[in-house]
Amino acid sequence: MVTRFMETADSTTAAVLQGKLAEVSQRLEQLCLQQQEKESSLKRLLPQAEMFEHLSGKLQQFVENKSRMLASGNQPDQDITRFFQQIQVRIYLPC
Repeated sequence: MVTRFMETADSTTAAVLQGKLAEVSQRLEQLCLQQQEKESSLKRLLPQAEMFEHLSGKLQQFVENKSRMLASGNQPDQDITRFFQQIQVRIYLPC
């Protein structure tokens, strides 16, 4: 449609339209390149994000396991905070 309009328009208008079309095409090309660079950057970050997520899950599981082990160690009614306080008291006040 633009091509047909340019063919039927006067030469000055056609030249202006061609210039504007060239500007828009160049801007679109720049935006496409920027988008490709952003995608490339995100693709490089993806393995690091996945590793962080994996390690975060393992750390959470470790903390939960240790919390259960500490909580159930011969005193199931004791919570970790109280158990930790008892350890501190025994360290600083030897028998």
